[in-house]
Amino acid sequence: MKLKLLALSCSLLLAVSSVRAQELVFTTASAKIFTHEELGGLIKQATHNAIGDLKIPAPVFEANYKKYERHLWREARPAIVQAFKWVESTSSASSREKTIGLYKQQLFRAVRDVVLGNPAFKNLVAFDQTDRILSFTNKMKVQRDGWIIVNETITIYNGNGNQSDRYLQTYPGPSRVNNDIQRGLERTFPTDYTNEHGLQTTVPFEVTGVTKNGQAENYKVVKYGNGYLVRIGSADVYLEDGLYEYELTYKTKFQLIFKQNKTELYWNVNGNGWIFTTDSVASTITFPAGAKIFEHACYTGVEGSTTRNCFGKIENDSTISFSSTQPLNSYEGLTVAAAIQPGIISAPSLADMSYNLAAANWQLTVVIFIVLIVFCINLFNWIKFGRDPRQGAIYPQFEPPQQLSPADAGFVYNQKYRPEQFSAALVDLAVKNAIRIDVKKEGNFFKKNTYTFRKAKEASQVKSFAKNTYEWNLESLYGINANGTYNPTLESLSDSLRKKLKANLQADSAGNQRRRGFFALNEGAASWGFGAWFIAFIFGIFVIAEASTYVPVITVVAVLFLGLVSQIVFRRIMPAYTKQGRKLMDDLMGFRMYLATAEENRFDKLNPPEKNLELFERFLPYAIALNCQQAWSAKFESILKAAIANKTYQPAYYSGDMSDNLSFTSLSESFSSNLSSTIASSSSAPSDSSSSGSDGGGSSGGGGGGGGGGGW
Repeated sequence: MKLKLLALSCSLLLAVSSVRAQELVFTTASAKIFTHEELGGLIKQATHNAIGDLKIPAPVFEANYKKYERHLWREARPAIVQAFKWVESTSSASSREKTIGLYKQQLFRAVRDVVLGNPAFKNLVAFDQTDRILSFTNKMKVQRDGWIIVNETITIYNGNGNQSDRYLQTYPGPSRVNNDIQRGLERTFPTDYTNEHGLQTTVPFEVTGVTKNGQAENYKVVKYGNGYLVRIGSADVYLEDGLYEYELTYKTKFQLIFKQNKTELYWNVNGNGWIFTTDSVASTITFPAGAKIFEHACYTGVEGSTTRNCFGKIENDSTISFSSTQPLNSYEGLTVAAAIQPGIISAPSLADMSYNLAAANWQLTVVIFIVLIVFCINLFNWIKFGRDPRQGAIYPQFEPPQQLSPADAGFVYNQKYRPEQFSAALVDLAVKNAIRIDVKKEGNFFKKNTYTFRKAKEASQVKSFAKNTYEWNLESLYGINANGTYNPTLESLSDSLRKKLKANLQADSAGNQRRRGFFALNEGAASWGFGAWFIAFIFGIFVIAEASTYVPVITVVAVLFLGLVSQIVFRRIMPAYTKQGRKLMDDLMGFRMYLATAEENRFDKLNPPEKNLELFERFLPYAIALNCQQAWSAKFESILKAAIANKTYQPAYYSGDMSDNLSFTSLSESFSSNLSSTIASSSSAPSDSSSSGSDGGGSSGGGGGGGGGGGW
């Protein structure tokens, strides 16, 4: 059987040789002088001479001539036959040498006329002298661990940059100039991508070798845009016109698409960023042994194009080759895709992908990291410093604990200074006849209360009380009007009270009581987080500015919002009572229970004090400081209603017309709330500030790889 196949093959070769020989037999006489090999060589030489002025590189001419050789023989045959017959009719008496010379002369003329005059051979005679890529071929080997070894062979023509007149005559159109290649080639490779969620991903890229015409060549890799640029050549070495073959080898990872039913390589072969035209692009992909390619596709054109001027051919189960079918213009590329069964190639681990995602989105990572660290430190500080001692049983108390002043009680209860404590102190002084508060309504259309503090008759008797309790000089209050506008005296008194309360009642920290105190704000344990949050906010602005989808924006906003909320919460819950403070707070809560409870019969068995005007006025400052003045006033509504109606009662703390007040409750509530808001405004200084592709769904430019390049 093998012998029969060998005999058949020999017969076919003889037949082909016979046909080729017949194509080169022009006349009987010339066949006796020239062999068909000699005639074939003469026609090739004649063709080269005809286009010699075009300076076509020999490799280019050789490649093109092979494509047109048989066609040229057939097209030139009539002209050569006619020319040979003329030679035979005019040179019968000439010597053999002269006859051979005439044969060659006429053959060269006939071939030249056919080559230059027949449009079928325009690709032989019309050579583009601009810099361009003649062929771009890559070979990719996919490793089992996901790494891809890529070998790119880029054959370029470095010309004079202009298109010849003959080229423009053959291919009419606007003249194109490209003389970018001076020293060598530049190849860009993207490494930074945006995934479907709008987050950045980065792939590794490592050049392992560069050659020019088979010899090692200088190169430099620099960060460039969203990837790297490989600059090939030397700054002081300029290339002469001609062909150059560059070979670039590199490796990369995280380029494969892992799906449940397949593992896919979706690859932009030459990239859509080349300024040069490219005559042909080809790619070969080799998967690991055991892989079986079951799906493939290819695309050509500008980025996003779904044109398919290309084809793919499966060489074996694990190897496939792709080729473009027509030249590519500037910024056009070939993109290929091939899929194999899952399980052959190891998918990246969750740790690798997480690290890659965190590193690529480092600004977002910084935002999340800062917020998490701040939260953890705040939680630790709260556990260590901010947790209150266990609350004891709360029982009604009918006297303020430990002889606290109203301002003291409010400061301990709220764990901070508030305007109500200043108001409570003023009312306390009025109740004790240290001052008198005159209230008047002023204004044309929108009337508001004006509070004037005057000297009371018994002021001299309680002057020491004011000094000892509040450290105030009563004379500084006399004649002061509080009407909602800034008053420096009131601000000074309020600030003095705040400092006194803080010095006497607030500890340095719950864990380090260097002085007597009932609670600690632990401001240092939480306040620093606002500064850290602001730093995260700055990084968040950069993330939002560079975001291409809503996912990073929503993530940043959500993280910053949660971070700010948690910071505010920790700032509020960080103050903690000391052990002594917790006991005092339990007593204060019991006292407030008595002040704020309207159901009087609840305390009958505990023998509460008898209700009278003196009791009401005595504890009213405490009710103001503990924010339960309305409930405290309601307890005395029935007792004092008649006195107010008969105008036989004038509060010790209030001097003014009570005819507009329908009830004592509304009077007390209105007075205390208005006084507090007026005091707050009057004691605050003004501010200057105002308020996949393998399934056919891909396109050119998609997938990994890509980039582009140019000359330099």
